[in-house]
Amino acid sequence: MTRHISSSELADFSQIYAPDVELISITRAEAGEIGDMATHLIEPEQKLKARWEQRTCSESTLLGSLAPRLNKELLYAINKEIKLACEVLGMLLGCKRVGVCVATLREPMCPRFHVDRVSCRMLITFTGRGTEWIASDEVDRSLI
Repeated sequence: MTRHISSSELADFSQIYAPDVELISITRAEAGEIGDMATHLIEPEQKLKARWEQRTCSESTLLGSLAPRLNKELLYAINKEIKLACEVLGMLLGCKRVGVCVATLREPMCPRFHVDRVSCRMLITFTGRGTEWIASDEVDRSLI
């Protein structure tokens, strides 16, 4: 049986190596300014999507291509979050590069059941409902 760990401590991500842990959910303090700005960004139905790969120790991200669509404060705040997430993944997994995707979602990103083929995936929600999942031991595999 696998388990889900819910915490408010970033350090608890290290428990991902426990053999019975399949998901770690870190609840952070209210998103505050970045949440307000993200909400403001998605209200006018803007579609925002950018994907890239970067070094885990990079000082900046490749959000520059989105700069015309984001105000400087939001760009800085998202850049800071991405940098922290990349550093955490680099420390936890020992990887030197990570894939990054920044997007506004108005429908399920993965509407069908699927099995991830990556060793670890980190999702960050700035505003909205967040991510839903089904625990591995609760999946009816005949539907996949």
